[in-house]
Amino acid sequence: MILQREGEGLNWHTDDPAKLYLSNTGDFSEAPTELSAFIIGRGGVVRPATRVVKLEGLRFMGHGLFGESRPCSYGSSTRWTGDAYKFGIYEEPVKRIVIIRTDGSGTTAYAIDETDALETWQKLVAALPSEVLWNLCMTLSNTYRKGRADERQVVLQQFLEGKLRKRRRRGVVQVVALNESQ
Repeated sequence: MILQREGEGLNWHTDDPAKLYLSNTGDFSEAPTELSAFIIGRGGVVRPATRVVKLEGLRFMGHGLFGESRPCSYGSSTRWTGDAYKFGIYEEPVKRIVIIRTDGSGTTAYAIDETDALETWQKLVAALPSEVLWNLCMTLSNTYRKGRADERQVVLQQFLEGKLRKRRRRGVVQVVALNESQ
């Protein structure tokens, strides 16, 4: 991936058809070299929620751009545009996929660390128009965001109900779930 910018103080952006602007990079004198990405997929072991993606090794595969305006609902004359949301689909050198989403709230990256992800996304990018890739990426990223938000609410509710407690054990703060008898 090659990053460039139009001038001093402006955010860096990708030099590919997606032209994704990386938020909060306007103060950087040099292009950023990495991005934190949420890990999504089935995995198989307990892993951290994020990992660092090295930008220089990413290879552009395709993009999800909204395209022409679309009706808001059936029979409506009001049309919706989604140009504020853009997606770039990239291959990492280790044969994994990274999807970068930019929108009004900033830049979010998703690392798909599945063994079959590269082949799957190669076929999707080759077969689907950009607007359909946009639909797919939007559904994928919104589903991930909703899942995180829902789980955060579950944990917060458990704290409010007194079912979770913070404890320090061996100098480490831990959260423990209390069973009904405690």
